[in-house]
Amino acid sequence: MVDQSSIRIEKGTVQETLIIPLYARKKCTDKFPLLYDDPMASKICSMLDYDFSELDKLYEKTAYEFGAMEAALRQMDMMWEINDYIAAYPDASIVCMGCGLDFDARRCGSDRNHIFNIDFPDVIETREKLAQTGQRETNIAADLTDHRWMEKIDAQAGAVFFAAGVFHYLKREDFKALVVEMANRFPGCRLVFDTVGKFGHRMMMKAVLTKHGILSGAVEPAFGLLTIVLASIIVPVLPYLLAFAAGAMIYVVVEELIPEMSKGTHSHTGVVMFAAGFTLMMVLDVALG
Repeated sequence: MVDQSSIRIEKGTVQETLIIPLYARKKCTDKFPLLYDDPMASKICSMLDYDFSELDKLYEKTAYEFGAMEAALRQMDMMWEINDYIAAYPDASIVCMGCGLDFDARRCGSDRNHIFNIDFPDVIETREKLAQTGQRETNIAADLTDHRWMEKIDAQAGAVFFAAGVFHYLKREDFKALVVEMANRFPGCRLVFDTVGKFGHRMMMKAVLTKHGILSGAVEPAFGLLTIVLASIIVPVLPYLLAFAAGAMIYVVVEELIPEMSKGTHSHTGVVMFAAGFTLMMVLDVALG
């Protein structure tokens, strides 16, 4: 039974990574319906308790719009390969590796083709909450690098495996071991996947790390260690640096946070007068103290 209540997706979580390809397919369905149609993507997005406003702004840009089209075309390529294999092996199984919230396997083949969806346990749990498992589907909660999931795949009549945007996240040695094991266990079957070059992979991983605060947070311990190393050198100038930091903070407070400073036409007059008054007060305090 599917829980029809909305599923909350928190910012910065692993579950949020499921939203990006799903939303791209929805946007492509909305904007290019003659090219691509994914009704499940629209349905799932409507069931999520998630703030899509940030993604809405991004997908107004041409680059992101192109990315949505690329994601949709990738899905179409995957489905073509699946159906092409099934044409030769009508009773073959369809295996979606790292399925996430991808339901395109349901649009391939017929009732003769059993579908196996594989992903991490929390992803499978989210998937089952959003969409009821079909009669010809089996969900497998597993890590792809733990090869025991292969024991649950029925490939007696053939099998076509596909992975959309998944293998980028595997280590090179894990990917090699996975493919070799699949070749040994499923001879004559088909594996369909997408890949990117080294530059594309670096850019993609940078985007993921930044999105989840890993890359931005990494600079804090680095500069903390740098401060410790340079402590003996900067001690003589430390009072001036602290004074500068305090002045910058006071400026931000006065310029941005004091309501009276922000009323009417923006002007720096209030900030300048505040600085003059504060300087006069400090001079008098030192002179008369």
